[in-house]
Amino acid sequence: GGTAPRDQRNLGEAISTLRNDQSAFNLWVAYRKSRDRPRLINPEELVEAEEIVIDLCRFAASRVIPINFDEDLQRPPNSTTNRLVTSRTLEKYIGKIIKYFRAVSPDHPDWKDLDPNDKKAVPEFWKNLKPGFRREVQLFHLLYRGDGVIGLEDIRPLYDFLGLDDEKGKYPHRICDLKHIFIHLIKNADDGRNKDNCQRLAIIHSIAEAIGRGGEAKFQTFRDWFFDYLWNVTNTPWKEKKTIQGYAMARVADEKWHKDWYCTMGMFALCEDGLYRTPTQKTNGLEQVVFPLLYGRKDEGATTLVTETIRSALPADVKNYYSAKSIRQGGINQATMHKDMNYFFLSALTGHSGDNNSSQYYIDATDVGRTVPALNALHGKRDLKTPIAIPTLDALGTADKATARKFMDKIFRCNIERFMEGGDLHIVKETFLASLLMHHR
Repeated sequence: GGTAPRDQRNLGEAISTLRNDQSAFNLWVAYRKSRDRPRLINPEELVEAEEIVIDLCRFAASRVIPINFDEDLQRPPNSTTNRLVTSRTLEKYIGKIIKYFRAVSPDHPDWKDLDPNDKKAVPEFWKNLKPGFRREVQLFHLLYRGDGVIGLEDIRPLYDFLGLDDEKGKYPHRICDLKHIFIHLIKNADDGRNKDNCQRLAIIHSIAEAIGRGGEAKFQTFRDWFFDYLWNVTNTPWKEKKTIQGYAMARVADEKWHKDWYCTMGMFALCEDGLYRTPTQKTNGLEQVVFPLLYGRKDEGATTLVTETIRSALPADVKNYYSAKSIRQGGINQATMHKDMNYFFLSALTGHSGDNNSSQYYIDATDVGRTVPALNALHGKRDLKTPIAIPTLDALGTADKATARKFMDKIFRCNIERFMEGGDLHIVKETFLASLLMHHR
């Protein structure tokens, strides 16, 4: 006995509605297959309706489900999309499955008193389950790949430093980390084809610290930057390439040079005039552009530059396992290893909005302090609320600080007004120098 959700098109029905119904049906069939149950359900089995829905939610929130999928949750041959079904859409599918339950057992106590003409009327247990289900789907998407896409099985994460030995090339993946890439770029920097290696290093590090996507560094502009004296961080607001959304991004120092944003940006400023713009660059509108190398490139072009830079520094046999996406994967994986990490802390840094959950509208995206916990996780702090400390020239004493400032004006070629004496970003330039001095051996 029992009926199933419709799997054939009704005359006059819109194709989009058919697709939604068909997808709900496919989700249900895939779930029942996984539990070795027939696709049809009967009223007797629905005595445990709430438990069935809870189990269905666990199933749907713990696996890769592409937008277009069949009864095995696989993309059909004619599908070209890599996107995953959002939590909101999965909610709708489960809602349709519950409607199917209501048709099978209309006198069930969980829904027999619901108005059949009210499309928004749902069992109380489903109202209670939805918020938790939504969070679980979002977290799975976040941890799975970071971009909510599939088909990346051949791409591996890049961590900041593995500290492993490749045993003379026998195990090349062991030295595939950001520190190895940075050292390669520094050692091979020259005045020829590698004249922008420090800028490339700074680009990759800026993306890694933001757990960003490969092309998003192109949107960095000095116009947005400011130093937050309460949090003791430089705020370099991050903008996503997929949306117009922007959010605060704290920059912090570290005892290790390859993890210190002030050090890598200081190297760019010192070695490649990162704080100087030629008259031609100014005329072309590059004065406030942080990374001129990315200027004018499309998102794909900026991402390709990052991928090519990564692969240029890795062993030839394994370099194609790594790309710009590896940076984001590695950052998410590292941050989530912290015992106190949660979705709120992580999404504040990664920019995940929770499928447009209304809760995001009650959170100030310009609050730079929101990004500090996840950054502390990336930097290995035991307490996610650890106050931020940065190197300063004050440690040199009054006389030596004055000397250091004169030295700074000589080594940093700078014509961007806000970084010059009296400018609000002068403290950032001072921190660049303080960091370089701290890490100098």
